[in-house]
Amino acid sequence: MTLPDDLFADVSPHLVYAYRQRAAAEPPSELRGHADPVRATLLGALCLLRSREITDGLVDLLIGTIHKFAPEPTSG
Repeated sequence: MTLPDDLFADVSPHLVYAYRQRAAAEPPSELRGHADPVRATLLGALCLLRSREITDGLVDLLIGTIHKFAPEPTSG
């Protein structure tokens, strides 16, 4: 799924996070019961923020791996 980076550009980050939390907490059957615009908003926030969390985690893992195998600097 591809979501534009500016999907929630005009929305407060606090509100986007609240949408994400609401979508994560609701069972799928409740999400399906929402009107299409509400469901799309909740799932869009969930997917966008979750993809950012996954990317951040992968970057942290890559940096940790690089530091693990990087040679120690020599003084001198």
